[in-house]
Amino acid sequence: MKQPLPLRAVGLALLLGSAIAQAQQPQRINYRVTNYYNVAPDKVGAMLDDARTSGRKLIQEEIASGVNITSWVLLRTAFRGVTPAINYNYAISVSFDGAPQTPDVAARDQAYRKATGMSFQDYTQKVNALRTNVGSVLYRVEAGTPGAQTKDGNYMAVTRWKITAGRGGDYGNYVTNMLLPLNNLAVK
Repeated sequence: MKQPLPLRAVGLALLLGSAIAQAQQPQRINYRVTNYYNVAPDKVGAMLDDARTSGRKLIQEEIASGVNITSWVLLRTAFRGVTPAINYNYAISVSFDGAPQTPDVAARDQAYRKATGMSFQDYTQKVNALRTNVGSVLYRVEAGTPGAQTKDGNYMAVTRWKITAGRGGDYGNYVTNMLLPLNNLAVK
């Protein structure tokens, strides 16, 4: 299992592609799954082309089929920061309305065939030949600002904190009561 990210790993990522569905429901606890990839320089073009075409269509098809995905983004590292973290140059992050659902294998394969012309296994094999997965993280979304729009070419600052055992509630209160109001004002 991967070690948690070091305290306050800061970076900047360029948003390369996104698919957005409806707004998240604030009363639910939402989650995000982020997969971190190393992509060799000679495979970047093919990986980006696939992500912007088949990958985007696939996520849109999954949203249309009832999977509880609310957004998908493809990120390219622009600046890593001073604290070492997972060694990657691209990330794909999928946000969910509630917890990620256990996939219905038949429905998933149908969505993959409709969007890509391939089965889940064949498409996964194709994209895995373009990149190496170096880590995955399931995040619980503690707070988010309304009206934050993601679009191709945006830059995102990402800060990850390692929370001391037993202090998750304190951190949640800090984010909700201190950071969220400040970030809401910044978005306005």
